[in-house]
Amino acid sequence: MTDSAQPVSLLTSLPNSLPSLPQKDDEKRSRHRAYELSIARTRYNYTTSYLYPAPLAAQVPDSEKFTLAYKAKVAPVLLEIAENLKTVLLARFEAQLKADLPAMPMPWMVELRAAIAEAEKQFSGIHAVNIPGDISAIHAILAALNDAPPDLADTYKRLAEIPRLVEGLDKALTKSLADLTDVGVTSFLRDTLYEVLRTPERGDAYLHAKDIAEFGTLYQAFAGPPAVMNFRVEPWMHLAPGQEVWESDWYFGWIQIAGFNTSNLVGVFPAGAAPELALDLGTLLSKMPVTDAMLRSASGDPSITLQRAAETGGLYALDLTMLDGVPTSKLHGDQRYLAAPIALFYWNPKPGPGFPEGRGSLQPVAIQLGQKNDPVACPIFLPGGDAAAWKLAKFFVLNGLAVQHETVAHLGACHLTIETLVVATNRQLSFEHPILALLTPHFRFTLDINEGAKHSLIIPHGVVASVLSPSIAGSLGMVRDARLAWRFDQNLPHNLFKLRGLDRDRLPEFPFRDDTVLLWEAIRAYVRAYLACYYASNDDVAADTELQAWVEEITSPAAAAFQGLGGLVASGGAARIDSFDYLVDMVSLIVYTAGPQHANVNYAQYPLMSYLPSVSGTAYAAPPSAAKAGGAPDPYLAVLPPVDVALYQLSFGYLLSSIQYDTLGTYTANPRRPWFADAKAEATAVDFRLALATIEAEIRTRNKTRPLPYENQLPSLIPNSISI
Repeated sequence: MTDSAQPVSLLTSLPNSLPSLPQKDDEKRSRHRAYELSIARTRYNYTTSYLYPAPLAAQVPDSEKFTLAYKAKVAPVLLEIAENLKTVLLARFEAQLKADLPAMPMPWMVELRAAIAEAEKQFSGIHAVNIPGDISAIHAILAALNDAPPDLADTYKRLAEIPRLVEGLDKALTKSLADLTDVGVTSFLRDTLYEVLRTPERGDAYLHAKDIAEFGTLYQAFAGPPAVMNFRVEPWMHLAPGQEVWESDWYFGWIQIAGFNTSNLVGVFPAGAAPELALDLGTLLSKMPVTDAMLRSASGDPSITLQRAAETGGLYALDLTMLDGVPTSKLHGDQRYLAAPIALFYWNPKPGPGFPEGRGSLQPVAIQLGQKNDPVACPIFLPGGDAAAWKLAKFFVLNGLAVQHETVAHLGACHLTIETLVVATNRQLSFEHPILALLTPHFRFTLDINEGAKHSLIIPHGVVASVLSPSIAGSLGMVRDARLAWRFDQNLPHNLFKLRGLDRDRLPEFPFRDDTVLLWEAIRAYVRAYLACYYASNDDVAADTELQAWVEEITSPAAAAFQGLGGLVASGGAARIDSFDYLVDMVSLIVYTAGPQHANVNYAQYPLMSYLPSVSGTAYAAPPSAAKAGGAPDPYLAVLPPVDVALYQLSFGYLLSSIQYDTLGTYTANPRRPWFADAKAEATAVDFRLALATIEAEIRTRNKTRPLPYENQLPSLIPNSISI
């Protein structure tokens, strides 16, 4: 191991620096390992006081902190974000000042100019006999001025000050750019637009968009707008004039299987047949009384029934029950809203107009914006019903998905899960242990990025509180619950899709599943080959004392507190591992979660989550409570956040989607300096990279025939660790 980002090892003082299993060491090396671990346990510890009772890292050891090489990759992106903020802010600030001034020319000014011109003629020949004419000219000037604003002088003064004020703001923001490394990106972004643009007279009226097009003006200094704004329009989409791809029912179904959050869709099964994480049709109907007629109307199939669709693998649902009862919050005095929606979909092998020709599609059937049906307070919305209400219903489904994405799928199930494993692994596996050598690059910078999240993202007035509808207490509760609910065996991809009822035998197309399974199989093959360099049998696994201590640490309620490891055995009240195959699964899942799984939820944030009309983490109007939109003149515009919140959300989406420190399977920046000191181990990493290159080609080939390319699982776009 030679990379500067890894911990400094004491192995150089030993004659043999190759990894080894503790049961095969001599007495001197065993004492050395024990000493290393005693030191490690002073640096790696847990705390439960932040998200009680979920265990997190108590501190960030120096060896886990960002390196200069990492910071060098982050700095240019921060400057892009700051420049974009400055450019957008200056443009809106200048527009605000100009809006404060009267339009030119105004009728009273035309009259005034004419009166002054006549007066100049009259006064040029002034003498005693012309006094009546002079008085008439003066009266004309006064009459024109009577129609002028009373603050005429102030108006001209403000007009003259526009260049100076804008120049001053430019200088202030430029200075902030220079200070960015000191104040941090969160401090730079938070409330800047709000504080500059709001006025005592008009409050924050300038921050509320006048039309949807305003949201498209917030990307002025970026290389390009989010991908969702530039999807190619195909003839089969049958879009109405002015309609965007993201507004279509086809895209609403597509994003469930190839979007920013693919962790919630489940199959709907007949009574008694649903796998552990799937949904029973009777349970669905008890909450959302959809009918056969609704399914027939959406699908165009006059013979289909809900029962038949559930039996044949055609029925799927998105049930965001975890959002039910989550408290919402206010920001700058504005109340935000959140629904706990249920959306029903049908895999239609022959969909009609608006869907790709010659291939099946996931077609929306119905939406209910709550967990308990009520014909008035919580009705069912249908694609063939009121168009405005249906559009709002889809908005609240994606809003709920965005909230669940940030709190559960992203922070809880990826960041905090790996964080606890970093602590457990370093407390129980010495530097000499081959599993630590394998996992170190997959743990790189995770503790430091999470520490930053705790101090800027998931705090009162931080990012999460600003760009998500729930209160900070509500968001923290969801993050905590997600971490505690995470189960090892459920998340093994070869189990997960079956448990959700989404295996290939049922759902023919699921780009995330189809691509990630390739990665999962390659990771398992790599981990198996690597571990086989050190473990010759199940007996070697059982005899590894550090490994047994690691397993006990992972499962202990007083330590990492993970559950759902069915491949372990109990011995004397403690968990033990005696299976090489299960060890392969355990280590593979850690590599997969830190790499492909996190990449899937993280790097879609700018392309798919940063154009607020398409998906927003906040809703500024209540969900429609009847089968019609009603309310404001433009109810969809009313539900969208103010421009400052939109800019805040898209800026962080851009930040999190733009930084990739390394590439899956490549552990050092210098290809001539291998990561593993053991040549046999390095050979397995070479084979892994070859497998990833083949997968890259396969996914890019698949994307040529998909309605939209799906790039979230391209190996070249996946880092080794949760480093952003």
